[in-house]
Amino acid sequence: MNTKLTLLDSQGKELASNDDTFHGLGAGGSDTFIILQQDPYLRYTFTQGGTYYIQVSNFDGQGVPSGYDPYGNNKETSYDLQISLEPNPILANITNQGQPSGIFAYTTGAGKAGNINLNTTDLKLESGGSISAFTNGSGNGGAININANNLVNLGVGVQNFAPVVSVETNNAGKSGDIIINTPNFILSETARITATATKNATNKEQGGSITLNASKMDLAGTVGIFAETQGAAPAGTLKLNSFNNQNILDLTLFPGSIISASTSGSGNGGDFQITAPETINITGQGKLAVESTGTGKAGNIFITTKNLNINDGVKITASTTNSGQGGNININANTLTANNGAQFLTTTSGIGKAGNITVNVKDNITLDGTNTGLFANTEKGSTGDSGSITIDPQTFMIKNGAGIGVNSQGSGQGGNISIEAGTLTLDNNAVINAATASSQGGEITLQIQDLLFMNHNSNITATAGTDQAGGNGGNINIYAPFIVAVPYENNDITANAYQGNGGNIKINTNQIFGLQYRPQLTNESDITASSQFGVSGDVVITTPGVDPTSGLINLPTSLVNIESLNKDVCAIKDGKVAGGSSFIITGKGGLPADTEESITNSPALVEWENNSDVVAQANISPVKVSQKATNYHPQIQQVQGWIITPDGKVILTADSQKITLQTDKNNLPDCK
Repeated sequence: MNTKLTLLDSQGKELASNDDTFHGLGAGGSDTFIILQQDPYLRYTFTQGGTYYIQVSNFDGQGVPSGYDPYGNNKETSYDLQISLEPNPILANITNQGQPSGIFAYTTGAGKAGNINLNTTDLKLESGGSISAFTNGSGNGGAININANNLVNLGVGVQNFAPVVSVETNNAGKSGDIIINTPNFILSETARITATATKNATNKEQGGSITLNASKMDLAGTVGIFAETQGAAPAGTLKLNSFNNQNILDLTLFPGSIISASTSGSGNGGDFQITAPETINITGQGKLAVESTGTGKAGNIFITTKNLNINDGVKITASTTNSGQGGNININANTLTANNGAQFLTTTSGIGKAGNITVNVKDNITLDGTNTGLFANTEKGSTGDSGSITIDPQTFMIKNGAGIGVNSQGSGQGGNISIEAGTLTLDNNAVINAATASSQGGEITLQIQDLLFMNHNSNITATAGTDQAGGNGGNINIYAPFIVAVPYENNDITANAYQGNGGNIKINTNQIFGLQYRPQLTNESDITASSQFGVSGDVVITTPGVDPTSGLINLPTSLVNIESLNKDVCAIKDGKVAGGSSFIITGKGGLPADTEESITNSPALVEWENNSDVVAQANISPVKVSQKATNYHPQIQQVQGWIITPDGKVILTADSQKITLQTDKNNLPDCK
């Protein structure tokens, strides 16, 4: 298409314009059939702040640019508006007249609004400056693409929660998308980034999406990033990725800051995706959320990385407050660490069901700190059911007040907890909780390959009626080779109830150490399935069907008479004594009994004691070993000296050798 660019000031006065430019400065041509370059290129240096307009028109300056088709067919009119400011940053602020400056692309009719492409080193929007693309007609809205090699800093001086970058549809047209690419991203004070389908939007396609590609993201205020629908149109998707697929994504959240994909109407909310190749670190008392406050279903959260760390009170939530179903949270990682009150949370405070939490972690999970953990809850006054939690790490540590819970505080049914792990450790007030206030308790299933260890007042509970109301206790199923708890530290496994029936506890294990079944809770480590006013549940503990004493032989109680064994030991068999067998005693081998005894020529062979009648029958004479008698007993004396023979042998002597001292003529005067 043949277009023209015109730059106007706030009074509509033309400052600069361009129709055609030579090849290379424009967008490269909008139609490959046109040999003549028809794209405009406009360059201008601003000398003062203010409000300026860029008009895109037909080459004659009249009306909306017309479409061009060499075959004579009509086609949709569209264009991209590309703005580059280099090397200085883009800086927008309030003019003296109080009107905000910014960059805008919009359509109010059937035509498509143009796209805005910003390429710069640094982009700064301050004191009300904004960038927006929207549609109020049937034409689609434009997209906003921001590429900054160093920094994007938005919202300095914004105090009225105003959007600084936004796309919107208010009619049948589809909203455009927002894409920001930069290594460092800051959103400060009360600024907003929004992609909105208003309540008047009727487009059934997905609304505008927001993609933020930055390795360091800092939400430094009560700021917000929202992809939302207020009506029947579906909301767009939120995506947070590291810049240029770098290994680490760091996200810092100021208290009160929020990033959300939501629906407040009948349209479904969008999904929220967070991705980095190696590590995602999320810190601070902000919130990442998918939400439904209307009848539409909330979107889902997907987090994918190798190492996921959330700290210092951050909440990653999927919630519903009306009839719309809550979204799910899905985590795929090698390791997961949550500290200091950080939470994954799905909730319902209405009639919609809360979403589920699925954690696929290959190696280890650590939950550490009070109020830290994974929770799928229902709020008081709600009727929707709680969600469920599924977790499958190799090593799972819950400690220092952290926990997993599918609690129902309303009338809806509690959710279920399913954990598959190599080892599971609960330490220092750790809890796995499927309790309900007045409804049916949830079910807990633990499939542990090696060891379940409980320490320092830790609990596994599926108790119902925590408000002293009805509801049966949930069931607890534990499969673990070994279950170990410190006996006197009040570690409990409970499926109790108040007015309803107690739940059932089934345990398959090789051995339980430190836990005992008791009818009621005590200060020791208990297994209970009781009900205060209802029927107590069953506790079934099953050990392997192998009797450890099977195959063992009972030893005789009477001692063997050794003489009876030796009675016929030398009987004639096959014409030989003992059938030719023999037993030889060699004696001490010439060694003395103790160090005070002299070495004597004791016999090397000792006669065998034969039974007299056996020897007579054999007519065999015993072997006699003679010993040379001697009456000489040499006296043992302490060594007093030694001599060396000519061949180098050392001989110890009982007498000391006389030594003649030689006089050295060079003795010092004081030597004696």
